[in-house]
Amino acid sequence: MNKKIMVSAVAAIVVLFSVALGFGVYSFNSAPGTSTVSAEVATMKNVDAKPIQKSENIITKLGTSPVDKAIAKAYADKKVKAKELAVKKAKAKAKAKKAKTKKAKMMSKFKKLGTFNATAYCGCASCCGSAGGHTASGTTPTAGRTIATDPSVIPLGSKVMIDGHIYTAEDTGGAIGGKRIDIFFSSHSEALQFGRRSVEVSIMK
Repeated sequence: MNKKIMVSAVAAIVVLFSVALGFGVYSFNSAPGTSTVSAEVATMKNVDAKPIQKSENIITKLGTSPVDKAIAKAYADKKVKAKELAVKKAKAKAKAKKAKTKKAKMMSKFKKLGTFNATAYCGCASCCGSAGGHTASGTTPTAGRTIATDPSVIPLGSKVMIDGHIYTAEDTGGAIGGKRIDIFFSSHSEALQFGRRSVEVSIMK
């Protein structure tokens, strides 16, 4: 009789423990912000698009869970950036090729004359003897265009390329002879800053 009572008591304790355990699990999983959500959030922090880079077919197998959506978005963003970068590189390459072709076409119109000594001047009295005035060819000297040359070497009116920039031989000077060029600047300070230097000169054919 005592054994039966003892067995019954143990069975009752086991049942109560099982019920309590089941209730606890249910309460934990049913409450807002449960461990299931926390696990998904934790997984999302480690989302890496690398596993799906090898095949886009994997994307079609993804579900609608927050983790799957995060993976799909990471892959889509990476794909868009890669496309934008490819387009940018293609445009830069095309632009560089166009500039190179344009330069080559322009250079083909010029003949190299070699290295010249270049100086600078402006329209002031210190540089020209009197302020203002016109060039030897009758034009108004203009910075970025006018240069003085020896007409026997570079005739007036010639298009001259100096270190990649194109000028026009419009002026002459008593001290300008042989392989010597004087470049016009808009101010005396700019002329002084240029000073004297060696430049590569080409003339239009």
